[in-house]
Amino acid sequence: DQCHTFEEIEKMADESSLQDILIPISTALNHLPKMSINDTLAKKVKNGAVLEVPAGFEHVAAEDSIAVYDEQGTCLAIYKQHPEKPHFLKPSKVLVI
Repeated sequence: DQCHTFEEIEKMADESSLQDILIPISTALNHLPKMSINDTLAKKVKNGAVLEVPAGFEHVAAEDSIAVYDEQGTCLAIYKQHPEKPHFLKPSKVLVI
């Protein structure tokens, strides 16, 4: 079971065992399409850059999210279609700075 009460979480934090129940962000986001980028682009993503929709992602619906990963497999951000520029993506959440 992956659900825990606030009391359980507080207790585990006090006991320094919170890491035992946390799941990796990649597991939490594994239902999203995954886009991998190079390290040069990763620096821009960390600063909230707008990206062109890459080949293979044109089918993603405007309301859907895309998880953006660097070359090391770290999820950097969650992107969505830009509301005013249909061929671009904008970050909805940057996870790594």
